[in-house]
Amino acid sequence: MQTSSTPLDSVLLDSDLLPNHTYRYKLVADVAETIAMQISDPVSIKTLDTTSHDITWTMDTLGDGASSEFFDVAIVGDTLIHAVGQIYFLDSATGWRNPPYNGAIWRSDRWSFYTSTDVGYGWGIGYSVYAFGVNDVWVGNSIPDHWDGNVWKYYGTARGFPITGGARLFGIWGTGDDNLFFVGEHGVIVHGNPLSWQRLSSGTNVSVNDIWGTSDGRGNAFELCAASNIYEISDRRVIQIDPNLNVSRFAGNPPGLIVSVWFRSLYRVFVAGEGVFQIGQEGYSKELAGLPNYFINKIRGTDANDVFVVGDFGLCAHFNGKTWKSYPEAGLIGGRYKSIAVSKHLVAAVGFAGGRAIVLRGTRK
Repeated sequence: MQTSSTPLDSVLLDSDLLPNHTYRYKLVADVAETIAMQISDPVSIKTLDTTSHDITWTMDTLGDGASSEFFDVAIVGDTLIHAVGQIYFLDSATGWRNPPYNGAIWRSDRWSFYTSTDVGYGWGIGYSVYAFGVNDVWVGNSIPDHWDGNVWKYYGTARGFPITGGARLFGIWGTGDDNLFFVGEHGVIVHGNPLSWQRLSSGTNVSVNDIWGTSDGRGNAFELCAASNIYEISDRRVIQIDPNLNVSRFAGNPPGLIVSVWFRSLYRVFVAGEGVFQIGQEGYSKELAGLPNYFINKIRGTDANDVFVVGDFGLCAHFNGKTWKSYPEAGLIGGRYKSIAVSKHLVAAVGFAGGRAIVLRGTRK
């Protein structure tokens, strides 16, 4: 790799490297014709190895019908799955349970269900979930809900949340309860904490469907959002939020509809919807090949060599840093997966099929 001019503090990217391979780099600086060439000490860098496609899957079908569906899922501590949506069960005496459940928790070997409630607020569908711990869980319906281990607390306008009109909250990300982001319909981006909320100007009126973030290791967090209206030719963009809460467009115009974003570094960002694309220094790269031609609803991972996508018709696939593998045993007839969460040993995808809520649990080897 050669470059003719590199400012201080620049980041150089070397692509098309082999997995699990060590490369040596040294810096050569020809300052001027009259000054001797300066050469740095060699630096060895080893690329990531590929990860295993070997996963054992178990599918759970929950609810008795009536449009039961999960919209989002979180994994807590590599052992607990927290799924949100709407789950309907029949009661032998009264018919359909009213209100239905809007959350479910899997602990090692069984499912339990709940309906979150708070004084002065009605039941709501859970569209997004983010968990910092078993007793520190945030859920988004049209306002944020928080579980502290004892009670649910709803954060409507009476508690300072600056959104009215019932915009659904499709995504949550944060570094802790003091630094939370909620995104949703009509260009909604809200930042804050239980004591203070502020709406950020997204620059668009389309749905902000997903958010993910990372830290630069120096206490600065950066967030990216995927924004577009599904099944509609309209604005589409990746939105960046910097540590000072400045909002801007990131990397130009996406090549297709995008509804999800995931990354470990801003130098390699994955976006998904009408395919999977990577964003690097040169903007959008070619679509990652090897996937069925189904719409993708969510992308998540643990590193650039361990990325999962889920979508329509039960699409579930894993990228190991080199190749994709689809899992036909995860397929759904007349259904789709809406979201996925990934940890070191566990994978959980959620959605619906045949009017019933679906959870796909994967055990990693």
